[in-house]
This record gives sequence, C-alpha cells and structure tokens, in this order.
Amino acid sequence: MRETYWCIKHKRYCTPIGEALKFINRYSYDTIKRLKEFDKIRTDAFIKIIQGDARKIKLPEDLKIDGLFTSPPYVGIIDYHEQHRYAYELFGFPRLDELEIGPAAKGQNGKAKKEYQRGIIEVFKNVSEYLI
Repeated sequence: MRETYWCIKHKRYCTPIGEALKFINRYSYDTIKRLKEFDKIRTDAFIKIIQGDARKIKLPEDLKIDGLFTSPPYVGIIDYHEQHRYAYELFGFPRLDELEIGPAAKGQNGKAKKEYQRGIIEVFKNVSEYLI
C-alpha cells in the first residue's frame, strides 16, 4: 500500500508505514525465536480441537482435560473473530461471532462487564466436570 486505505482489521482509515522492512525483519526474527522455544518444549501429546460455545457445549463423556484456556478479560476492546480471521480461513473453521463473550461491539460499560463475567462463569461451570 502506498496511500491511505480502509483497514478491515482496525475498521478505520490507516496510513501505510514508510519502512516495512524493519517490521518484517523484527516479526520474522521474533517468529523464529518463538518457534525454536516451542520446539524445545513440544511433545507428542494428543490434541483435539472442539469448536463451539464453551458455556453450553457437551463434550464426550469419556473425555478428561488437563486444563482450560480462556482469553484475557479484554471486555469490549478486541474483535477476536476479525483479529484472527486468518486462522478461520486457514483452517476452514466457521466463524461464530455471535457466541463471543465480551465482544467489542457491546462496549466496555458496566452492563457489558457483568455480561462478560456471567459468560465466563458459565464456561467454568460447564467444563469443570471434564477437568481431571
């Protein structure tokens, strides 16, 4: 890009940077560093991705999980589905934007924060029976 453009990620007009190479170099070296670090701790553990609403999803009865990952509480700041659009497209996962807990579209007001808290509590209640 050589001139101001509409940015899908930021949902606003953005100006191209003048020195892209320094950013490409920095991100590339950071990626290589992270891949090397990951390679040191990687195991052959079985991993299964189950996409759905973590507040309601029913997992197979024989499934036991060691841990649970959730997003940090960035209530109303980040549109995660748009932020990670590349992953949905790369892996062919359907987008479930309407199921997101604490979406940017709902803002950061008190009501949005309470709704976020209720949603996360529902997730923990639902998956707690599967934890080892």
